[in-house]
Amino acid sequence: CAARRSVPVTYRRATTGTPIPGQRASQVPQAQDDGQRARQTERLRAEIAALRVRDSVVLEPDDDLGAAIATIGRTGGVIILTEGTWQILGTIPVPIAGVKIFGVTPERCLLRKDVVDANPIFSVTAARFEIHGLGVWDEGSTGSAAVSLQAGADHFVMDRCYINTCYRAVLASSAHYGQVSNCKAGARAEAVRLVNSDFWTIGPNSYLMATDEIIYADDDTSWLIALGNQGLGVGEISVKAGTSYQLAANAAIQTVRP
Repeated sequence: CAARRSVPVTYRRATTGTPIPGQRASQVPQAQDDGQRARQTERLRAEIAALRVRDSVVLEPDDDLGAAIATIGRTGGVIILTEGTWQILGTIPVPIAGVKIFGVTPERCLLRKDVVDANPIFSVTAARFEIHGLGVWDEGSTGSAAVSLQAGADHFVMDRCYINTCYRAVLASSAHYGQVSNCKAGARAEAVRLVNSDFWTIGPNSYLMATDEIIYADDDTSWLIALGNQGLGVGEISVKAGTSYQLAANAAIQTVRP
């Protein structure tokens, strides 16, 4: 991996074992011994070796995630986040294609944003951004999202992530070919909002709860597919006129509105 250069720090370490308000004790990341941490890291290294990426780096919560993304290389690479709670202090830009972030597990690797503003945790403007195995706690205000995808951020993947609280989990604007699978999310607006974003797949095995629609797709979005999601939470899937969609094997969806 290329040498890191100094950029503004986007997070700091918080103590493991400290409950977030409203979080059950069983959900709080607990400290692990060096042996457990090493085994989890080696398992992730094996998974990443199978991806045959050029650059990879392992980060502790005291390291700078923003700097690692900025210097990972023009062809992308993999970042492994070890166990701990990462305090998010500002938006993390992702301007480089092919960045993949892996947490050890969503229960033990938590990105926590306590700042109440409309800024996302990740602002993505490049293709093939992926996040796997992360927990997220986002206190963002109206209009925010844990992940904001903009034009050029195609082929996004979110897998095995737990978005404990957020205004939105994903906001996609002119970002195509996205996938959300094996995730849990609780949103104060929509869990996933698609604006002029085509060919998205939600599922399988995602449990999404939202105060508004579970999934919202505007009339400039085509081919939304939601398949095999068990126990989808309160709310609806809202598909505006002109949107093609396929819905199957989704439990507890109240209504579908074409």
